[in-house]
Amino acid sequence: METMGLRLSCKIPMVGLCVVEHYRNGRLLARRAGKNTFTDGGRKEISTVLSGSGAVPTKISIGTGATAAAVGDDATYTHALESQVAIQTAVKTLTTIAVTDDACQFVYTFTLAGDSDITEAGLASVTPVLWNRRVFTAIEGKAGDDIKVTWKLQH
Repeated sequence: METMGLRLSCKIPMVGLCVVEHYRNGRLLARRAGKNTFTDGGRKEISTVLSGSGAVPTKISIGTGATAAAVGDDATYTHALESQVAIQTAVKTLTTIAVTDDACQFVYTFTLAGDSDITEAGLASVTPVLWNRRVFTAIEGKAGDDIKVTWKLQH
């Protein structure tokens, strides 16, 4: 890509960390943590946010889908997941990973209405664009259990 005589040849890496915690009666039963898949739509949405016309992610969802996460998931699932159980508005804050306020954190705790084996989580904007998706080993949730999802995005 040529821009005013400068060649932009590197990509700015975006890193996402997703932590899913399963609580029953206030006791931690399971934790799934790892890097997530940044979708193509999520990467494009970053540019629109920087230009002032895009929408930041505000929604966290959980589901029971088992298909491996892929960069093209935004085209397949929009802001929903493969098999969505719930979606809610996240609490957003700045957080520190390497330097002060270098990451954005999104958190929501779901209370399950019924038994459900949770295997996926997503982060989306209301535009709707699925920014990130993570698939993990099943969390065997029972009615009344809490599923806390924390996303950290850093570039």
